[in-house]
Amino acid sequence: MRLLDTSTLQLKEFVGKAPPYAILSHTWGDDEVLFQDFREDPTTKAGWGKVKASCDVARDLHHEWIWIDTCCIDKSSSAELSEAINSMFKWYEKAVVCLAYLSDIQFSDPETDPETDPETDTFAEVLTGSRWFTRGWTLQELLAPRHLDFYSSEWKLLGSRSKFADAVSRKTGIENKFLCGRAGDRTRLSNASVAARMCWASGRRTTRIEDMAYCLLGLFDINMPLIYGEGNKAFKRLQEIIIREIDDQSIFAWGQGSNGHPSADMNLWGSPLLAGHPSWFKDSGDIVPFSPTDLTAPINVEVDGITLSTPLWMRKPTLSNSQSLPRGTKTNGVDRYSNMSTRPRLLQLHRDNASRDPTAPFVKPEQPFLSQGLAHDLLCAQKHVEQ
Repeated sequence: MRLLDTSTLQLKEFVGKAPPYAILSHTWGDDEVLFQDFREDPTTKAGWGKVKASCDVARDLHHEWIWIDTCCIDKSSSAELSEAINSMFKWYEKAVVCLAYLSDIQFSDPETDPETDPETDTFAEVLTGSRWFTRGWTLQELLAPRHLDFYSSEWKLLGSRSKFADAVSRKTGIENKFLCGRAGDRTRLSNASVAARMCWASGRRTTRIEDMAYCLLGLFDINMPLIYGEGNKAFKRLQEIIIREIDDQSIFAWGQGSNGHPSADMNLWGSPLLAGHPSWFKDSGDIVPFSPTDLTAPINVEVDGITLSTPLWMRKPTLSNSQSLPRGTKTNGVDRYSNMSTRPRLLQLHRDNASRDPTAPFVKPEQPFLSQGLAHDLLCAQKHVEQ
């Protein structure tokens, strides 16, 4: 790990255990200071002011070292870049404090401009309107640190993550329990379903297509090799690894509107089993997974596809060539979840397989009286309802 000395502004590499350090979270601007710039004169770059100011703030907080992604990673080395991206969540998690620099949020005298008073609810809404809340990489930078403070464009302290937790929660859809308190007091991210964590990223963007997958590695505590140039295949690879390592079928609970029915903008007939982008999970924030006892077998990812067992809904046929089966929900008198309400996604079985997309889910029911076929939709998770 490479760190920047906050006094000398010189880089130093640490092998093994690193000393205590602060860490910067920001959105990239024009002419950032890169690792190679330290070989000559980095002060000529437009981004030097941000580097210098972050060191000044960290030093005032009695931190000798700081990590800044722009200059502490040699991005010309694919091996180092891959290691850094796979380690980044843990680096933010281990930092003593994270300085979140909001370059588009100004701090003015509250007496002359009440809307920029960080003590008001109005300012909290202004703060969450920052570009920082729209970028893919800053999602893990919001959630991983033990302690996070927001700073204005003038490097004035605005407040902590806990202070603005309500506004941040409204903006991001992330529950307060994942935001408030230090790491030891906050609810572990693994307690959130895969679908919910994907939902948190649904409104965010990255400059490179592949980074929309790579920026989520830490949220699921997984590692994967980086292949820039693979495009949207990166997100598919991410989901396949999540399926192998996390027993949570909610990863298939995408494309569903808030009313429990397929989203109007989703063409689910013959659609693939895996989502094409985190945005497909935009209405899945309240999804919770089925408990393992409800499933008869683990999910298997194989060369020719994915095999899983999932509850099935039955109802009267809605199409001449389809049928579905409801099971284990309040709608048919079986209440297995005292504090949950299930809004299943309809499973359609098509007997005319030849006319359907071969990448769509293929269903082979265990009951002999049901036909096998392609799935329109799978029941793989349930909606959480506050009591």
